[in-house]
Amino acid sequence: MIHTGVQFPKNSPPTRIIFLSYRSIDDEPPPENPDGGYVRHLREQLRWELNQLGVPDAVLWMDRYKIEPGDIWSEVLREELNKADLFIALLSRNYIKSEWCATELSTMAARIATFEKEAQHRRIFRADKHRVPDENIHVVLRGAQAVRFFEDDRETDREEEFFYRGQVRGGNKYYDAVRKLAEAIHKRLEELGVAMGPQSQPPAFPRAESKGRTVFVAKPARDMSAEYQTLATELTRSGYRVFPDPAAELPETGEEAQAEILAGLAEAELSIHLLGERTGIRPDGLDSDIVPFQLECAASETAKRPSFRRLIWAPKALPTRDCDARETAPRDPFKVLSRFGPPLPSDQIDSDTATRFNEFVFQRLGAKCTRATKTVYVHCVHNDRPLAIEVSKALKKAGYSPLVRPDLSAGTPEERETAELALIAKAQRVILCWGDASQATLLKELGDSTIGRWRSEQPSNRSITLFMGPPSSSAKLEVNELGMGEEIDKIVDMSAQSAPGALQSKLIPMLE
Repeated sequence: MIHTGVQFPKNSPPTRIIFLSYRSIDDEPPPENPDGGYVRHLREQLRWELNQLGVPDAVLWMDRYKIEPGDIWSEVLREELNKADLFIALLSRNYIKSEWCATELSTMAARIATFEKEAQHRRIFRADKHRVPDENIHVVLRGAQAVRFFEDDRETDREEEFFYRGQVRGGNKYYDAVRKLAEAIHKRLEELGVAMGPQSQPPAFPRAESKGRTVFVAKPARDMSAEYQTLATELTRSGYRVFPDPAAELPETGEEAQAEILAGLAEAELSIHLLGERTGIRPDGLDSDIVPFQLECAASETAKRPSFRRLIWAPKALPTRDCDARETAPRDPFKVLSRFGPPLPSDQIDSDTATRFNEFVFQRLGAKCTRATKTVYVHCVHNDRPLAIEVSKALKKAGYSPLVRPDLSAGTPEERETAELALIAKAQRVILCWGDASQATLLKELGDSTIGRWRSEQPSNRSITLFMGPPSSSAKLEVNELGMGEEIDKIVDMSAQSAPGALQSKLIPMLE
């Protein structure tokens, strides 16, 4: 079943992500070997082979346990498949009976169909666990390059699977099959022009000097992920070590996840927990979901160290997303916490907005809050710097802390870029000033400058306001009526004013 409503970009940039589509029952280990899952073993061997072939950092996405209860599967599917370069179907008799697997396959096929013709070839592979009649195989898979993980024994007229009851059989035939599949993937990635070196990292914003202090910020459920990233980023930029690593997922097995969580809590001076409605994922082997499990581990740390505290954000009003503007009744933060685990007398619970909670965290840590919400970066092209200065003066009078883009005539391009990154990293809001510049120059600036990279880091928590000052023009009138795409959140048009004397009365309310 192909979901025709799913839209994908025509040619997505290579990301070295490989989507593994499989039936969960095929990964069930036998009773005598609890670690002998067919799918997980194959993924580990395939990743090793890809590393040996010179494809480090390949992401083999199969982690269905990361899809939380309450997630809309079609949205998660679209998100992951929209990033994947290749698709591998772990074909079996169980696989062809699964509507879930058929949806994965059809969705990937629909995406590939939007690519240029030369980019469509050999995006989908098969790993055949055993023989499946051709007439039962999805039409998309019939012509896909297939690697057999079984062979026919003519003497006994039976199939011999290379991996059975949790272990490899048949000598090196299993590993030869894994190698063959890895070589096919490597060849196709080369044909697609994917660089095979270590994944390059985007330019990083300046990081403050380390304070030598560790803060445990519990991994949240998906409904708190945006607020988690904002808080973790602010702590990191302020010089705190955040544990677990915000840029990495927790280990897949419960034993490894528990070890990492306990190690982090032992080093941290306090723990922070963001509580929405969901309880998060459940790594294999844990008895509870990850959000209540981390609360429980932090409670144990509190019993060991009386100075240790749990800081908990259980907002009365849940953050709204673009796709969900429904109004909900205010939540009781103590009742919210009780659903995740028993409260402690030492718990410090906040139910205000995310911004206020972040300020509370910094106050609790004894650090001066930077008040990023009051810090505004004022951006402009060279010719519009006088207008940017006027806007900054109005902001300062209103109690804001304006940071103006460095003069483009001062210093080398590298020095200016470093200075811009240092300034914009302190803000969550940008005002882009448009005065005498052409519309083409403005669009180029929006796409090529530091503000584009800054916005892409946290698109849901950072905003760009376009301020159009004099002189008036047909281009500005058009932009005021039609907007300028998703990059611009708000437009303030004062292009008809002879002088920006009324800035404070019109611009400032837009920032409140």
